[in-house]
Amino acid sequence: MLRWMRGWRLAVAVAGAAVLLAVASWTTEPGAAASWTTVSQMTEDGVVARGEVLWDPGGEPLSVEDRDQEYPRLVGDGESGAIVVWEDGRGGDPGIYAQRVLSDGTAAWPTNGVSLSGHGSVWYPLVTEDGAGGAIVVWQDWRDGNRDVYAQRVLPDGTVAWATGGVPVRAGPGEQSLSNIVPDDAEGAIVGWRDTTDADADIYAQRVLSDGTSAWVADGVTICATVDDQTGLSLASDGAGGAIVAWTDYRGSDADIYAQRVLLDGTVMWATDGVAACTAAGAQVGPRVVSDGMGGAIVMWEDRRAGEYNIDLYAQRVLSDGTVAWATDGVPLTQAPGYQWAIAVGSDGAGGAIVAWQDERTGDSQIYAQRVLSDGTVAWATDGTWISTETTYGYSPDILGDGAGGAWVVWRCINVHAQRLRPDGTARWTETLLVSNSNTGRGQDYPRLVSDGAGGALVAWQDNRRWYKVDNYDIYAQRIGEVSYRYYFPTVFED
Repeated sequence: MLRWMRGWRLAVAVAGAAVLLAVASWTTEPGAAASWTTVSQMTEDGVVARGEVLWDPGGEPLSVEDRDQEYPRLVGDGESGAIVVWEDGRGGDPGIYAQRVLSDGTAAWPTNGVSLSGHGSVWYPLVTEDGAGGAIVVWQDWRDGNRDVYAQRVLPDGTVAWATGGVPVRAGPGEQSLSNIVPDDAEGAIVGWRDTTDADADIYAQRVLSDGTSAWVADGVTICATVDDQTGLSLASDGAGGAIVAWTDYRGSDADIYAQRVLLDGTVMWATDGVAACTAAGAQVGPRVVSDGMGGAIVMWEDRRAGEYNIDLYAQRVLSDGTVAWATDGVPLTQAPGYQWAIAVGSDGAGGAIVAWQDERTGDSQIYAQRVLSDGTVAWATDGTWISTETTYGYSPDILGDGAGGAWVVWRCINVHAQRLRPDGTARWTETLLVSNSNTGRGQDYPRLVSDGAGGALVAWQDNRRWYKVDNYDIYAQRIGEVSYRYYFPTVFED
């Protein structure tokens, strides 16, 4: 009896909870009874994925008021939605507004958002989750004629919880600016800022409790008050209610990178005025810091040790006790020619970090990304993985760990685009995702990401689609996910 083999092709598409199954098989052998034994094999090569938008293809409007709404930031609401905050010019002088967008794209609070600042002349909002479905927002405030730091808490229902106009985190003589914020894991937050009360710029921090009161000493805990200026700070949670602060420091002959840890009770843990992450020749500026999940942090920065017109990116890990863990002055993430800058960072979920940046090695600005492991090993392609392969250029990147060792990346090229990366840095999607299909020929900018807690991500951006009427930026949002197609290739034996 003739024994022969025929292949079947079977494809399974998985989109959320839905499974689509297709089978193709046939035989043309006449006059014979047949029996089948099927053995299926699957390889990683049999998985194809693409990105998808889950809301209106143009995005959901959160604020379309007069004048500009700009610089959105967002945090998750714990229910697959987000709270988005932005700087808002509707009253003439900028104020701070917020809106909650639910998992289905519905705006939950009053149309065009709720006012957090209660007045104008405030700028640069930053936000962190409060651990109870709401958010705590910090901003720079000019109400007294100089820059101070104020904060406000907004509850899940849109109620402003603290005093009208916000509570002062630090208000006094001098300039308090360039603030940053992380949660304290007790429905409050830790806020850091640059302070020029004593002429030179120094770094201070304060803990704000869930009721808006300050927990530490009046005017804040001194993080660094050594000679010359300290500026450009970045904060990350230490995982125990405290924070790790990194900054650009001018105490030496060039700008360097230093870091410090402050505990939940306001105790400064490491060496007085911080530990040096990098003191190499040339200027090191613009640090970004992300928790390592073990009480320490990974710090990344722009580095000019190779020359003033050649900006590279470096990283250093500082352990929970202040020990510098990697090579002296850091490990290079990219040493490509030209400028690498505008860093966005996130955790890889395994004690390492992921970073995206604008890259001008070829002349035009493009988006690249890199992963550095907990031991300082650079895991992806030398000098980074090229992300913006299908767009003419790329600006304003943001990056978010996907919980599986990979990452979501968004950037701007007229419209907002997205890509998802595997743990090895390769693209999961065969095409980049257009986050908004609004095609007015004018810009969308400043996209920012947060996890939706359900395997996808939420994106907010400023949007100029109404340019032909008012030429103002508005605030839009989108939820993005992934649909995967898994192919099986059975082998069928017929007797």
